[in-house]
Amino acid sequence: MLNFRPPQDSKFVALRAELVRIVSESGTLEGFDPDAWLLQWLNSPNPALGNRPPAALVGSPDGFQDVLAVLRSMQSAAYR
Repeated sequence: MLNFRPPQDSKFVALRAELVRIVSESGTLEGFDPDAWLLQWLNSPNPALGNRPPAALVGSPDGFQDVLAVLRSMQSAAYR
């Protein structure tokens, strides 16, 4: 586990904003902790990213875009 924990990091802030948008459009934020969910997701292996945790990829521009695309795909359940 990489323990990606930079809530002040601009990439974390951007991913959090996208997550909040997705959850808000799909339901309600009531009782949902986006920071906790995002930290867990970022540090967990993800099949759509070759079983790498998203935190391992967000450091590069292309990796960040891949992570953002996977996060967005969850709204429609269309994993790539």
